[in-house]
Amino acid sequence: LLMCLAAFFRVTQNQHYGFVWLFVFPPIAYFLLNRITARLVTGLFAAYMLYFVLTGARAWGPAAFGAPSIFNIAGAALCLVFMIAYYESSREDVWEELNAAILLLDESRKDLRLILDSSAEAIFGIDEEGKCTFCNRSSLEMLGYRDESELLGKNMHSLIHHTRSDGRPFYPEDCRILQSFRDSVVARADDEVFRRADGTSFAVEDFSYPKIKNGKTIGAVVTFMDISERKQKEKEILYLSCYDMQTGLQNRRCFEDNRARMDVPGNLPLSVIFADINGLKLTNDVFGHSAGDELIRRSSRILQEVSRPEDLVVRFGGDEFVLLLPKTDGERAEKILGLVRARFADVQAEAIVCSISLGLDTKKHSEQSLDDVMARAENAMYRDKALHHK
Repeated sequence: LLMCLAAFFRVTQNQHYGFVWLFVFPPIAYFLLNRITARLVTGLFAAYMLYFVLTGARAWGPAAFGAPSIFNIAGAALCLVFMIAYYESSREDVWEELNAAILLLDESRKDLRLILDSSAEAIFGIDEEGKCTFCNRSSLEMLGYRDESELLGKNMHSLIHHTRSDGRPFYPEDCRILQSFRDSVVARADDEVFRRADGTSFAVEDFSYPKIKNGKTIGAVVTFMDISERKQKEKEILYLSCYDMQTGLQNRRCFEDNRARMDVPGNLPLSVIFADINGLKLTNDVFGHSAGDELIRRSSRILQEVSRPEDLVVRFGGDEFVLLLPKTDGERAEKILGLVRARFADVQAEAIVCSISLGLDTKKHSEQSLDDVMARAENAMYRDKALHHK
């Protein structure tokens, strides 16, 4: 502004000092109007002044350099100086506020990062294309990466979520994480796996929350935990609830839950064999429970050895076993009974010669009740036990 004022004096050659006040107009316009409008107004003013000077300079006469001229020059200069001083003061105040806001924002970001990295849960964010926007320390450790830069900008589904637990490909359209921000809903899954950097996988429970900005979903935040240990314990609990620890055979509870899959027309004729170990109580009383347990284990092994892969062998009670033989008629079942008796004749636990009572019945028609067939087989087993009691 001062340079423009000096240029005006040079052009006018000490003429029309009253025009000096016009130089106060551009900064006033700049402060009172918004930036774009001020530039337009100031540009028009400058164009007008240039036209005025070029067309009227020849007609101008010399101006007296008296008190009015000095007043005009000094007044205009002071206005410009005050305007510049006010601008500088305002700029410093604004910069102080801005720097304070920047520092506060930086501290907030550091605090947020500290919270994210202190979380035991793994957390990462994805944008609309499924690319990673951030991840915390736990996610790097669980996924086997050293630095966040290895994940940023990468498509997380293609990188860690591309395969199911059974090895089948996991297509993006089936991914619940991607569906969560497509449909703007919270999604949860605990039957999937994530892949580590070394290619190994681990079971996860993950939650996906859509990120919504100005009413539009712009991505999602995903939290996940490694539940491999929990899954293993669930398998163990399921095994214990369904299988007998002593023999490894299905127990009665599991048999009752699953026998429906055996009782189908395609398995007819379906033969049922009831087996009861003889002398188990006497063995326990005389030789101790360890001998009785060994008798049970040997008996179960014999029953498993004479069975086919499609047959179902169940420990039905303390000394009782049940065999379901699909597609086995009575004649074939009788041969299996004879084979079981022959195998037991050669087995001895302590001083006890192992023996077993057996009963058989066959379901030949769909109209027959499996419960009735099992009851008849059990009765036949008790008759066999009574006949061979001694």
